[in-house]
Amino acid sequence: MTDTYIYDKVLQRFKDVIDEFNMEHGYNCVVFEPNDTDTRPQNELWFELFELHSQPFQQELGRAGRNRWIFGLQININGSRSAISGTRAYDEAYDYIAAHFKRGDIFDGIRVLKTAYRSSARIQDDYYSVPVTVMVQADLPND
Repeated sequence: MTDTYIYDKVLQRFKDVIDEFNMEHGYNCVVFEPNDTDTRPQNELWFELFELHSQPFQQELGRAGRNRWIFGLQININGSRSAISGTRAYDEAYDYIAAHFKRGDIFDGIRVLKTAYRSSARIQDDYYSVPVTVMVQADLPND
């Protein structure tokens, strides 16, 4: 298991959660990773993802002791100021994310530490952005 593997697993889980969210709530939300250049939707929520970097640290004693890696996934829930009115859509998106990334959940050897409460919406150009952070940890072999 490597840090890239862990990031890819967290990212895939998030995309799966958003696919379920879209089906259950009738949305057509899109997920954008850093450096995606696709056009942002005008009439739907969309998500921007950023990895909050950190360095693994030795967790166990000895040469073969595993390293622990704790990192965050910054999720910006975004929507056009002209198309998304009120907070209902943002609240639904946050609640769904928080329900699927609960503290203590473990998937693929990765533990969810917490889903930080969303910050207040901020205005970015012509859209609103609501940041949410999911913190996870995993133990990596000391290679």
